Amino acid sequence: ISVVPLNANTAFILDASGSMLAGLGDQSRLLVAQDAITKLSAGLPTGINASLWVYGHRVEQDDKAASCQDIEQVIGLGPVDPARFDSIAHSYGAKGYTPISESIRQAAASLPKGESERNTIVLVSDGEETCDADPCALAAELASIDQVVIHTIGLDVDDGARAQLQCIADATGGTYRDADDAEGLELALEDAAEAAAVAGGIVTGLGSPTSVTVSPDGRHVYVTGGESESVLVFSRDPGTGALTFIEVHRNGFDGVVGMGSPRGLALSSDGRHVYVTGGDELALAIFSRNPDTGALTFVEAQQGGFSGVDGIDFANAVAVSPDGKSVYLVGADWYDTGEENRPADAVAVFSRDPDTGRLTLVEVHQNGIGGLEGLHDVTWVTVSPDNKSDYAVSTWRTVAVFSRDSVTGALTYVETEEAGVGGVVGLLGAEVVVVSPDGGPLYEASSRDSAVAVF
Repeated sequence: ISVVPLNANTAFILDASGSMLAGLGDQSRLLVAQDAITKLSAGLPTGINASLWVYGHRVEQDDKAASCQDIEQVIGLGPVDPARFDSIAHSYGAKGYTPISESIRQAAASLPKGESERNTIVLVSDGEETCDADPCALAAELASIDQVVIHTIGLDVDDGARAQLQCIADATGGTYRDADDAEGLELALEDAAEAAAVAGGIVTGLGSPTSVTVSPDGRHVYVTGGESESVLVFSRDPGTGALTFIEVHRNGFDGVVGMGSPRGLALSSDGRHVYVTGGDELALAIFSRNPDTGALTFVEAQQGGFSGVDGIDFANAVAVSPDGKSVYLVGADWYDTGEENRPADAVAVFSRDPDTGRLTLVEVHQNGIGGLEGLHDVTWVTVSPDNKSDYAVSTWRTVAVFSRDSVTGALTYVETEEAGVGGVVGLLGAEVVVVSPDGGPLYEASSRDSAVAVF
């Protein structure tokens, strides 16, 4: 992977004004924030430079003029040392006023300037500016002069503080997040740090990649990260094939759901939608795709067991028919869910709305029902280029064959090819099956046989 050579610089500003002594759960707001900064520092993306600023931590409120100047960079900008962040973040108390404007001004001035620099400020505050300044106006000024993006996080804030923090973020193209408890603050900080890393061209979310596909126009590549529960977007150079990181969407952030332990990924043939399986959530996440930029927007998730949707337990793979009318999902019964009558080891058939990408369940074919065999621990599904057939492979050395209704997308079971029967070999641990683009041979790859079978 090649990425644009940029420097990602982030200044974290932490509120240590007197109001941070108020309780949040069984701890003070300050301690919750300090713990969150410590946890964040240990997980910041590799390559990001960070600094830590604090205000209100040294001067009591009986001297307002001095307290409004009580701003300190406690950790200088550079590669992150988690142990140092932990020690310093917990070394001060909460005492004074809330000089949001001046702290933003100083933090922005400390960040390096230049075309290769991508500068971000992440502000955590539990209240509004109290030092007779307008941080929203300052943010707009900085955005035009210094090209800095400010992400703000409101820690258990009221409506007034929320509006001001939202304004600061909006003025610079940043994001605002509410954090009402420790977990919410940790997630908000992680989200802001990841946005800063993406702006700096740093690839994030690629832990344990599970699937990859290229858009029909060849301009973009999409990858799922199993460990980070994410889908990543890259632009592709048509001449060299080199990739440039664009963005990442993570399960549980910005409303995205349905991608717990993603395993399968598919694009519609018209290039308008992306489908990602969420094995641990018994779900399928749906995204719309911008054909020009390749960027994704979350649409919805189909959840197993809800609204009549079944057959997607522990989903492994997803395929969109070449005609764009249908989506097929295979789910394996890898372990007992503790729920009876939940279809697993199955192929679920959905009709697809070509405009919205949304799906409607048509039917489910389950292993062992109606004479169907060959779907135990099913791992992959594909549709033939002529839209007439579906093929699903199982780690239990089988390929299940279905004919497809070209109007409804419904399937009819035809047969199962099984290793050891009729001279068939090379299917033990079957993982993937594809049909030649010209509609000719079918190829199956098996892990345990270390083989490729050709039909």
